Amino acid sequence: MRVKFDPATATYTDYAGALGAPNTTYPLQCPGAKNATCLSAAQIEAAKQTHRGPRSNGKLVLSPAGAVAPDHVSNVVQGYAYDGGWMTTVGIPSRKIGSSNATSLPGDFSLGVGTFGYAFLTPACPTCYTLDFDFDTLTLTQGSNVYTMNPSTPIVTSSTSLDISRFVDYGRKVIWYHGASDPGPPILGTQLYYQQMAHQHGGWRQPSASRGSIPCPTWATATGARRPTGSISSRRWSNGSKTAPRRVRLPRRAETLPPRITR
Repeated sequence: MRVKFDPATATYTDYAGALGAPNTTYPLQCPGAKNATCLSAAQIEAAKQTHRGPRSNGKLVLSPAGAVAPDHVSNVVQGYAYDGGWMTTVGIPSRKIGSSNATSLPGDFSLGVGTFGYAFLTPACPTCYTLDFDFDTLTLTQGSNVYTMNPSTPIVTSSTSLDISRFVDYGRKVIWYHGASDPGPPILGTQLYYQQMAHQHGGWRQPSASRGSIPCPTWATATGARRPTGSISSRRWSNGSKTAPRRVRLPRRAETLPPRITR
């Protein structure tokens, strides 16, 4: 969820003494010149904008492809949650952020930028430079050609419906779990989908689905991590109980994995 705190006035405590004397509390935003213990005002503002999500002329950005499916979730483009592992290089694999080599690109670069011109622009423009996209006009211009956001794409449209009644009728159950520091798909989108889906199908603690947020991890599995270990309540729930689990135990180093559907 969106936390109610302003990073411009937030503080943190360096218990280990990595930046100076142990147990020293520092302001997150530098009160004066930029130094190693704080972020500049420009960096704080960038973090705020990343958290709130994209804007077009001050207004929320809507994904047209997200409004095609019947009973679709809100198609407002989401930002990123503040989290302990947010935008850190610790624990995030190089495929997400690249390596120390100045010319390296993250391995996942092609998942977004590489498919943008094919799947998200109309007409398709494989040679378009993604960073030329204008959020004020919601268009991308290349030469004399102007491209707009695709009104329908299987990458988005096929996954936005809140209607899981057929899934429920089959007696299936699903557990969603998502790392709060995922630098790819934002957890706020997963939370929004689950909240609106649960409202449509029986309320927050409804019998066919359960959702969990895992602080700090990203989507990727950490080295040596294992699949989450379900508690007794979650195993009973997946085997027929109508009560969704309150918690699922995880290994200490586990990060999020793709959803697992159980009977």
